Amino acid sequence: PVWCDLHDYLENDPYYDAFIAVSDYIFLNSDRLTDYRDTMKALCSKGRLIVCTHGKEGSTAFCKDKFYEQSAYDFVPVDTTGAGDSYFSGFLSEYLKKGNIERSLMYASIAGGLSIETRDTVDKFLSHDLVEK
Repeated sequence: PVWCDLHDYLENDPYYDAFIAVSDYIFLNSDRLTDYRDTMKALCSKGRLIVCTHGKEGSTAFCKDKFYEQSAYDFVPVDTTGAGDSYFSGFLSEYLKKGNIERSLMYASIAGGLSIETRDTVDKFLSHDLVEK
């Protein structure tokens, strides 16, 4: 399977077409989207899993005609650099272990949140055990 983070995806921009064509799983954020739910539905061909982050507003997954919502947890932001990468890594790690979308969204939200509480790119203590707490 191919996982791809489109980051600041812009609808109808052909730059993204090749990435979308080969991806089984797509991550993006809603910053530049008119209607993230419509965009997720459009990207969900071939039964793909689509995950869209909304910063402090949480995240949404879409797969097989079903939306999954995850609120953001309450973290004290110090530096948001790397939050999206930590989110992606947290989701990927948990999803590959259990295949549970809801649990993976929760895990990703915690991993991303922990990363914003430090000036480092990622919390040096970030681990599966820390996220589980």
